[in-house]
Amino acid sequence: MKINSEIPDWLRVCFQRALWGGVYASIRKIAASLSDDNELLVVYYLDREPSEDDLENVEILLTELSFFTTRDQIRTANGRCIFSTDPISKLDSLHGTIYSRKEF
Repeated sequence: MKINSEIPDWLRVCFQRALWGGVYASIRKIAASLSDDNELLVVYYLDREPSEDDLENVEILLTELSFFTTRDQIRTANGRCIFSTDPISKLDSLHGTIYSRKEF
């Protein structure tokens, strides 16, 4: 699977629309990658262990994204939730950071 080097602008706009009201306090960072085969991966980095609600929220985001895109743009989409206490700068951005909270 060949990987694109960054998130395309059209996908960033779709994320903005899909995440409207969907970012909550436990999310530290949201990163994404889109392969040349149009396979999307979205990772939520959390400040606590993931819950069923977190996994459901990722699925909701992926569903919202499907409303704004076509099968030609995103063939498959998968999401993950990861707990990490690492500094945000050390978390994998994949091909692009979609959201990052301010931390001191």
